[in-house]
Amino acid sequence: MLSMRFPIFFLLIGNLLWTNPTIKEIFTLEYEQPLNAPGSSFSDTAQNQLLTWMKNQEIECILDAGCGIFPWIPPIGKYLGIDIVDSIILNAKERLSDRHVKFAMMDITDETLPQGDLILCRDTCDFFSFRDIGSTFQKFKDSKSSFLALSTYPKISDNAETTTGMRRKLNFQAFPFFFPEPLALIEDENERYLGIWKLEEIDLESFEKRTFPPITFLTKPVGGSFINEHTALVNSARRGMKEVHRNFNFNPNDVLEVKEHVVVITDLRAGTQAYEWKKENKIKTLMAGPNFAPSEGNFFIAWPLLNCYLCNSEWPATSLLRVNPSMENRIRYWYAGVEETFWKPKISFKDKNSKKVLVYSKTDSHLASQAQRVLEQYGYTVVMISYGGYNYELFKNILEECKFAVFVSRSESQGLALAEAWCMDVPVLAWNPKAPFTWDGITWNPVSSCPYLNPMVGADWKEIEEFATIIKTFDEISKFFQPRRWVLLNMSDKTSIERLMCHIREYRYTP
Repeated sequence: MLSMRFPIFFLLIGNLLWTNPTIKEIFTLEYEQPLNAPGSSFSDTAQNQLLTWMKNQEIECILDAGCGIFPWIPPIGKYLGIDIVDSIILNAKERLSDRHVKFAMMDITDETLPQGDLILCRDTCDFFSFRDIGSTFQKFKDSKSSFLALSTYPKISDNAETTTGMRRKLNFQAFPFFFPEPLALIEDENERYLGIWKLEEIDLESFEKRTFPPITFLTKPVGGSFINEHTALVNSARRGMKEVHRNFNFNPNDVLEVKEHVVVITDLRAGTQAYEWKKENKIKTLMAGPNFAPSEGNFFIAWPLLNCYLCNSEWPATSLLRVNPSMENRIRYWYAGVEETFWKPKISFKDKNSKKVLVYSKTDSHLASQAQRVLEQYGYTVVMISYGGYNYELFKNILEECKFAVFVSRSESQGLALAEAWCMDVPVLAWNPKAPFTWDGITWNPVSSCPYLNPMVGADWKEIEEFATIIKTFDEISKFFQPRRWVLLNMSDKTSIERLMCHIREYRYTP
């Protein structure tokens, strides 16, 4: 009989709960305004089979990752359900708590967990990025618990990455986990099974090496000097790598310190130097971008041994492919993230009653003035700023005061200022003329001034009459806006690096 590891309760590690403020915010929003399908049920047949297995193993103490709103509480031992959303825990305590059933909040990626006989983790990991899965599993192992039961989908051949908060299905016997054969595999429903493993047999060291291979970032040649670097992208990459990775460096001083995967963010000299390493098989993967002019170095970004060019967004890639078709299948999308802890509002969009609106003019100041007049006609107070005429603190303070923003710019390959506004929970109405232009010998068409704009973050417009219609109906269309939430799921420092890691993992089987 397995011993009672903790005297007061069964521990079920609940439905996505951490003290990490960003993760907590994501899942609180998910509970309040769900984007994903609700949690699936636990079939009676699966419950009975699991209960039989637990009785055969004399399980008395359980840690369950994912208690949620309606947890399955087995009629043996003691139980603690844990969740990230405060209201879920409070509701569960009112309905279900007694001497044997308890609920609490814990950070399963960072806190010390009690030792138990079995960790039950149904569906929770489906919502985690690989980094957060690895951190969670490490805490499970650190707890010295005996068994781990996970929802798994054996028919999936290769697991996709996700941003924490967005769901996909996982097979824990496929890449990058490669768990051993489970002690038991209990069929649940919809091709989902509950697999049970011994925690001591789960190899997290190999998972880490497969999932987060060593990376070097270059913004200058090794042994050379700086000329220029895209500060926002480089700083975002540094911050994101610290959250996600363990084995990386930026601009090493010695060639011997260069790791097997190289990302050249800027500097043609660094790119050509790394290309020589690639020709000599000294590095495995070489990526470059997104800050390279296409004509540099005889179109360096199209050279054949470059594994891929990292492009800010889709519309520049379309024109690059038209000019050089050899880049087909070698363009991937990667963009700068936003520091979500700095760009964090005191008041959310839905709670802000301000009548102030920011008009951000990068080009076409006459059109910006027209937009100002329309806004004032509808009773708004306009705050005008121009590209290059502000610092981060001023921009943040203005966004804090404004209900929404209007951006006037002819083209953006990413639109970092838009993302900063969204992260402040300020939706954007972006002028998007989609007018082709010629630069550096390339005619760029199609073109966008807001390539990542979507119904969660705002709307675009082309003519001033269309803009006036949007302002007139703003209260109605804005019901669906969740700009900060979109950034947390798609354009934070962490999610930016997780996207980059997906591209690097594509080449894991390359000789």
